[in-house]
Order: sequence, then structure tokens, then C-alpha cells
Amino acid sequence: MTATNVNVPGQVKFFNHDRGFGIVITRDGDVFLHVSKVGAFKEKLVKNAQVHIDYTTIYDEGVYKRVATALLSVKAPPAPPKPVKVLGTVVWFNRDKGRGFIDIADANLSKPTAFLHVSVCDKAGVTPGKGMPVLALVIESQKGPKALSFEWGEAVEAAWSAKLDEMYAEDC
Repeated sequence: MTATNVNVPGQVKFFNHDRGFGIVITRDGDVFLHVSKVGAFKEKLVKNAQVHIDYTTIYDEGVYKRVATALLSVKAPPAPPKPVKVLGTVVWFNRDKGRGFIDIADANLSKPTAFLHVSVCDKAGVTPGKGMPVLALVIESQKGPKALSFEWGEAVEAAWSAKLDEMYAEDC
């Protein structure tokens, strides 16, 4: 005998509209969702959408499987974070490892440093050195702040000088 789990919150892992099925991630694990159970919510089923479902666990071909019996609600996924431009300095960069970090302590992000991938440096046309001032476009990712691009040169150094002058003026 199988028990039905009622009004369980979850998140859409994926939904293939062409093939008519998808997977919802719940606290109990993945649940198979067939198009016949989605009703009027079909167009709202996108990756990371928040849902509430009823599901049952069945025993099929020697395996227990979770199968949705009803889709109760769908809430759109949160809007992606917006990138911000921040002045920073390179803390560390290693081309052989393909990564480094930029100090962005004044940016009010989740961490005081942003991840810097070698591909971003290649786009900027430079291998940054420790202490190099940069103007970075940073976005909050799942693992923390990440640099999408950066600028360097005389204009950035001038911006840094102005920032330092402002900081020293506040201390006086």
C-alpha cells in the first residue's frame, strides 16, 4: 500500500515541455512530474520555480519511485541578481590554476572577495598582479561574489586615488 504526501514544497529541477515531463526536487528527493498532472500551470514550469505538489511513492520494476499526483501551485523563480561595478584590488591570481580573487570589501556583498576566473582576465587582455587596482563588474553567485569583467589602467588608478583621498579626508 502506498501513502500520498500532501502539499509538499519543492523546486523545479527541469521541465521538458516538448516531452511532457519533468522533475521536482523536494525534501524527500526527486519527484517525477507528468504533464497530465500540471493543469493550467504548464507554462509556469521553468527551472527553479517554487511549487507545491501531492505525490505518491510506487514500487516499479524493483525500484521505489516518487510520482506527482497533483500540482497545487507554482511561484516564479526569484529574479537573478544584478551585477554591480566596484573598485577593488587583486588579492591573488595564479594563471596556472586559472583563478584568483579581487578584494571588494566595500561592495556590501556576501563576501569581501570576488572570484576571478582566467577567462575574465583573458577578455581584459591582462594577467593581473597582486595589488593591481581594478574596476570590476561583480555578480552574486551561489558560491559568492564572482567577477564578470574588469577594467584596469590610468582611469581606474585615478578613481582609486580619488577614493583614497575621500577616505583620508573623512579620517581628519
